[in-house]
Amino acid sequence: MPALSAAQARDVITRYSEINNEANTDRDRRLLDTVEDSPLYAMSVSDYTETEGLPAADRKPYKPWSYDSADAKLYIPRLGAGQNRWFAAALSDQKGKAPSRLAVFAERPQHKRWEMVSVVDLDSPDLPHIALDHDGYATAVTRPPTAAR
Repeated sequence: MPALSAAQARDVITRYSEINNEANTDRDRRLLDTVEDSPLYAMSVSDYTETEGLPAADRKPYKPWSYDSADAKLYIPRLGAGQNRWFAAALSDQKGKAPSRLAVFAERPQHKRWEMVSVVDLDSPDLPHIALDHDGYATAVTRPPTAAR
């Protein structure tokens, strides 16, 4: 069963962009915590702290942006029962441009929401080859057998 549909994944990306902008405008840690988790959240809070340490005159106003969810390249896995739900997306913050980032979103069932947990800048517009099944979902990679100790 897929982690979610492509339309749902695009909605998650759009929601992330909207809430992220709102949180970043006021450096609202509590709001940001509703769309980011793990080291990504810690890095964003560190950016807030750095900005707050500057004299007010040296702080640049926040400039809102968003990921182009319509053109996002989605990698949605099929999952087995009990597996954590997640997906990856190659994203651009400019409509019609090649993806510049690869992000991973994970569902946080205890909060009933999806959060971005990782994002990396891409060095090249050439994306790695991810095998997709006949329905366009990312195929699972099998775990190699564990060596006897």
